[in-house]
Amino acid sequence: MNVISLFSGCGGLDLGFERAGFDIPVANEYDPTIFETFKVNHPRTHLIEGDIRKVTKKDIAQFLSGDVDGIIGGPPCQSWSEAGALRGIEDGRGQLFFDYIRILKEFRPGFFLAEEAGYDVSLTMVNAKNYGVAEERKRVFYIGFRNDLHIDFVFPKGSTEDDEKKLTLRDIIWDLQETAVPAGPKNYHNPEAINNNEYFTGAYSPIFMCPRSMSRPTRQRSFLQSTSSARRPVSALLHMAGKRSPRDRREPVYRQV
Repeated sequence: MNVISLFSGCGGLDLGFERAGFDIPVANEYDPTIFETFKVNHPRTHLIEGDIRKVTKKDIAQFLSGDVDGIIGGPPCQSWSEAGALRGIEDGRGQLFFDYIRILKEFRPGFFLAEEAGYDVSLTMVNAKNYGVAEERKRVFYIGFRNDLHIDFVFPKGSTEDDEKKLTLRDIIWDLQETAVPAGPKNYHNPEAINNNEYFTGAYSPIFMCPRSMSRPTRQRSFLQSTSSARRPVSALLHMAGKRSPRDRREPVYRQV
């Protein structure tokens, strides 16, 4: 079954669909810093690099053989996130879901999945911690099936919904201490770091001491991780490095891989 991937990022959502038996012949991503990672993760998928607003049906169709069964992808959330300015539809990024809808109308697949119509749509909020992820991350998923398919969809229960099955930071990153190295001078990249496994060194600014940025013990799950790593101290590294809490200014703090 063929699936088109939009707003693909590094291909995490794509990986889930591939493991479920779907083929993803073509994808689209805008951020050039992610292109290489996506291609390594999905060597059989052609990545259309660039602005989705300029991607046409013809651009996508040339990489397809057979019908399009589904379209997946999560339009940018910055315009709607409480962590941002909440500009919503007034922000250009907040309007990109229109292009998701445009491509959906052009291909008329059997289903779609959007994170954040002519279809029977379900809306479900889930927390990543209930699906095998060591992170508190709540997200809304819109899933729709074309009306004529008459599918009564129920969002699947998470594999770690029971508390005793939930993963913790220790389960996920404890082994990083074996290869972690300090960042280079002025906290630039250390070329000796394996897979970028390095930690920031230096004083910790109090401007980041909001509740969402606090560290957690390794027996718990992390708070929401943003793409700006400087904002997120990781308790496992503080423990590994033997350093004091970021509140204690008597010595430098090692934080976030």
